[in-house]
Amino acid sequence: MLLLAHYGDEFKGFCVKYNLQLLKQSLVEFNSEVEFAWAAVNYVNKAHTIDLLDEIGNSTLQYFKSIQCKYGQWSYECEVRLIATKLRLMSFAGTAITDIYIGEKIPKEQRALLSGVVEHNLPHTKVHMVVANRDDYFIDIRETPKWKR
Repeated sequence: MLLLAHYGDEFKGFCVKYNLQLLKQSLVEFNSEVEFAWAAVNYVNKAHTIDLLDEIGNSTLQYFKSIQCKYGQWSYECEVRLIATKLRLMSFAGTAITDIYIGEKIPKEQRALLSGVVEHNLPHTKVHMVVANRDDYFIDIRETPKWKR
């Protein structure tokens, strides 16, 4: 949940957990005109470089290699990236969303909006509150059966 502190604006946002297999299947099923590729991020300590003169005709492959790289310090993220052939909103099965983790500092308006979306569209989804424990620097995750608006 350290990711929520980094990418969720210091616990002011939320994080979505997916069933990756169901997400993959439903993306293909609901977006038949789009091709998808999944790429595990390579964590490196030196930036990937592309020599365009050497890579004429092969630049697409080199481009994808470059967007698969991230500095080694972030390796704990175990990131997987989704690449699609079309730039647009994609449909997928709501059941692919298994959990939502909400930062303790999320604004009340955003929390209420998220609560409504989950209650009406994702009733199967588990909701957790993520709280930074100031005493021991650990992060506590608490499942929330019903939301308080």
